[in-house]
Amino acid sequence: PEVSGGNVTIPHKENVFEWLRANPNATLTETASRLGAVNTLYKRDGLIVGDNTDGYGFTANLDNSLANWREYLATVVIVGAGGASRAVVASLDDARPAGTHIHLVNRTVERADGLLCDLKVNDATAHGLDELSSLAASATLIVNTSSIGMKGAAAGSPIEDAARLLSPTAIAPAYVYTHPTT
Repeated sequence: PEVSGGNVTIPHKENVFEWLRANPNATLTETASRLGAVNTLYKRDGLIVGDNTDGYGFTANLDNSLANWREYLATVVIVGAGGASRAVVASLDDARPAGTHIHLVNRTVERADGLLCDLKVNDATAHGLDELSSLAASATLIVNTSSIGMKGAAAGSPIEDAARLLSPTAIAPAYVYTHPTT
């Protein structure tokens, strides 16, 4: 049967972007091109179109769940530096009030720093996972865009440790599904 569209998820969003960019039968939306990641595929005028709706979906969910969420932003902590993170970082960079700092935490600091540079994000810093717990304590918004916990988080994972330290007023939307520890 003919396929008219599909979705892309961890860990393929950046690879699909590269594949589409090199494919003469494909095109990329402005958003996907800016982010360097694709999560949505569809056909238009005989071409495969790569788009990224992650950032829009993320902020729309916050708008629907907590209309004044932007007022709470002071210190944002985002875990992960893959395709989903690119969208969340960009959408929060666009939505945050002046003075809000973004901390991007990843296993490799270089990858996180590269993401911030690629997206030209100001007032942001890259960190290793070893800093997550200390950053979580001051976070007003924390988002896990990594695959940590998707296959069952072991007790003492960086995400589990950080969750214990969150302020009761911190916003912690679920972005990546997790399986309970078995």
